[in-house]
Amino acid sequence: MVIVLLAVPAKRAGAAGRCIDANPAALDAAVLEANVIVVGTVREAPDGPELQPEAFLKGTVSREVIRFSPAALPEGCSPAKLEDADRVLVFLTTQGSLPAQPAATAAFVLRDGLAVRADGGGQALPEVQLVERIRALTGQEAVPPEAGEQGAGIELRETILPVGVLLLAVFGIGLVLMRVWHRIDPS
Repeated sequence: MVIVLLAVPAKRAGAAGRCIDANPAALDAAVLEANVIVVGTVREAPDGPELQPEAFLKGTVSREVIRFSPAALPEGCSPAKLEDADRVLVFLTTQGSLPAQPAATAAFVLRDGLAVRADGGGQALPEVQLVERIRALTGQEAVPPEAGEQGAGIELRETILPVGVLLLAVFGIGLVLMRVWHRIDPS
């Protein structure tokens, strides 16, 4: 018996290749290809646009400003024209440690509750509907914490003390019952 194994390298998410085409009618492929999907506000910076994240629909959450890699997009991709103060939803791929500038086909401008693709293609659809469709595929929506905000933790007064008192009461009842049992059956 002879077994032949063929190894085909899989294309990892965000690998250099074709442009992400975030077609609202079929978002599955775009969600799989993107490393990060983020809603944020564009800020103009000396070395190009930056993105202040509001919510992450896929990828690691950070409150840090997202700076784009100067690396070129794949051939045939035109970069999204991101204007200062625009709210956008972008599908990003990472090249090295920084995400690449999103392609025009992988960015949506969010205005007045509507999402319009940055390249002008397709029909405008409600922002909520677009976010819900992406969330259904990724199962994630995370909002980065504010600058002074502390992360989730266990509160002493609301959690630890009541649980501690409850445990002491249960152990106390157990000791009383054990003592009563030994009076009944000392063996």
